[in-house]
Amino acid sequence: MEFGPIRLIDWTSPVLPHAREVTSRLPEGDEGGKSVDILFVPGVGDGRGLWGRRAARAGRAQKAVGRRGAAARGEIGAGRGSEVARGEIGAGRGSEVARGEIGVGRGSEVARGEIGAGRGGEAAGGESRASRRGATARAAMKSGRGAAKAGGEVGAFVEHWLPHAAGRGYAAHVLAPRPGGDLRQHVHDVVQVAVSLPRRVVLVGHGGGARVVAYALGRYPAAAGVLICPVVKDKTVPRAVGRPSVLVAGSPDDRVVPRAALDRVAGLYGVAPLLFPGMDHDLMVDANWAEPIDAVLDWLEKESVVR
Repeated sequence: MEFGPIRLIDWTSPVLPHAREVTSRLPEGDEGGKSVDILFVPGVGDGRGLWGRRAARAGRAQKAVGRRGAAARGEIGAGRGSEVARGEIGAGRGSEVARGEIGVGRGSEVARGEIGAGRGGEAAGGESRASRRGATARAAMKSGRGAAKAGGEVGAFVEHWLPHAAGRGYAAHVLAPRPGGDLRQHVHDVVQVAVSLPRRVVLVGHGGGARVVAYALGRYPAAAGVLICPVVKDKTVPRAVGRPSVLVAGSPDDRVVPRAALDRVAGLYGVAPLLFPGMDHDLMVDANWAEPIDAVLDWLEKESVVR
């Protein structure tokens, strides 16, 4: 399926049969781009806080619209009640007929009828507008919940890092974690997608996805590996095939991966971690999201991974 410059391939595709979902963006006007592809590997739940907050905001908007709709329906009910009351008044003024005031009475009823119709129309219009706003809010809430439940991992990368990498000339891809998959299955998916891409691949894992990348490096000769805010509790990881350059990055203020854990993972590869102080665990949706992805791309060029 095509979404403008962003391409989505689901796991039933014959091109990438082992992938659950791959979202890709190519450099604009140049599908060749750099000499390597980038495959982002999220961890399960990446960015879910962001999408969850959006869903909550949409939910609050829907409730507000619902209250306005109820108020509009109340106005309609009041208008109908007024019509009944006016009918009773008209019946009471039957004595006006005897006094020869038929014309005046009928004129008043017509006028009251027009006023009632006008009020009813205004209320109905209000309800219609409220319904439309409600439908929009419900759609936004559904979209937000859907992203939080199933696509939040991909969405966290699609929002900033994917187009940013493409803007710097890289063909970039995001692989959604297989629902309910274990480490072995996730590693299998990453390797199968990597070998299906046209160039050597830089594997970039975040959180639990960094652990998947660490194991995938033991099976696939990647151009390079990048572990960001790695959730890797293993005392050891497989030796990387082909001995690619490996970068470990994170934040000393990460509340998910403490600094000691970050240092320990970096030590497995004999490197010092690249630090981004003041940022939280989900670097890719932080207000300063551009700083880490630019640092990763600059590192690739400095390490001569990219030609």
